[in-house]
Amino acid sequence: MNFGDGDFVGGEVPRLASLTRLEFLERYRGRMPFVLAGGAARSRAFRLWSPEYLAERWGTAQLEVLVHVYELEALASDYARAGTRVTDLASFLRDHCAGKPGTGYLINSQLAVFRADARDPELRVGRGRQANPELAGLSDDFELPSFLTEEDLVYSALFLGSSRDKSPLHYDRGGEGKTLTQIRGRKRVLLFAPDQLRHLYVRGLFEPSRTPFDQPFVSRVNLRAPDFERFPALREARALEAVLEPGDILYWPPFWLHDFTNLDDPTIAAVCILEELRPTAMLARELVLCLCSELERRFRARGEQPTPETVRAFEELESLLLSPELAARKTMWGWFDAALSGP
Repeated sequence: MNFGDGDFVGGEVPRLASLTRLEFLERYRGRMPFVLAGGAARSRAFRLWSPEYLAERWGTAQLEVLVHVYELEALASDYARAGTRVTDLASFLRDHCAGKPGTGYLINSQLAVFRADARDPELRVGRGRQANPELAGLSDDFELPSFLTEEDLVYSALFLGSSRDKSPLHYDRGGEGKTLTQIRGRKRVLLFAPDQLRHLYVRGLFEPSRTPFDQPFVSRVNLRAPDFERFPALREARALEAVLEPGDILYWPPFWLHDFTNLDDPTIAAVCILEELRPTAMLARELVLCLCSELERRFRARGEQPTPETVRAFEELESLLLSPELAARKTMWGWFDAALSGP
């Protein structure tokens, strides 16, 4: 059977005509993705954000864009040509509109951030630490989706791409939810619920990384040309599909895997990173305790004992989880940053 990515579609992302804050909190937040159809169609950004407008107003802004990462060929070659390049917004838009190869994709870049959380210091880490001052004026145009509040936001960033750009299937580290506001062009999205992870072949936690872009949150499968001999469980994977029209707003909860295909040239969108999980050091300790209990059970079943090195490693992990640096964190975004930068 000749599969294409359409064969993985098991349903459609719910498409809503309206949504209140209360409905968002009760029905969707942390549970289910949706598209708010035309949710940004009356916004200033929707009216103004064209390549010409962005180049005229913020064309000198310096950007770092990803090159040969979000392309079909990148996954097949283990991202052999992947890298970054520095350019300015006007040059980037000019090259994109001209269809110049190797222009890159403005996505997941610190320099694409135009709004950061101004109230909670714990969220001002990673890409949320600060906005690019040369793009901060975009905040005057961009309105948060109506079902969100400022307290939800970690940061907002600009996404610019073309039909040559197709994101690899992945989930977002740090447990954030996201909204994507489509301003220009269309975008096709496949969203896989977290329980689909077992079918989607992300790199194992202790499996060596072959390249900087081979990470344990990025799938190794190519949905557009699936290799079922190498990835047999992929046949069972099913996604929800959405096609975003200009003015639509997509929301997806933490840990949903997503695959994006830009359908037009160029595409302009804005993403909001949302703080939705509330971890504690004790919660993390409880998860590690479950893992340790399972490891101990497996050792006993084989008539063995954990080595002293294994015991010591888990003791050091427990000490880290209960450290003041992590215990004081109230947000998943801040906890994740502190954990990665721990001793």
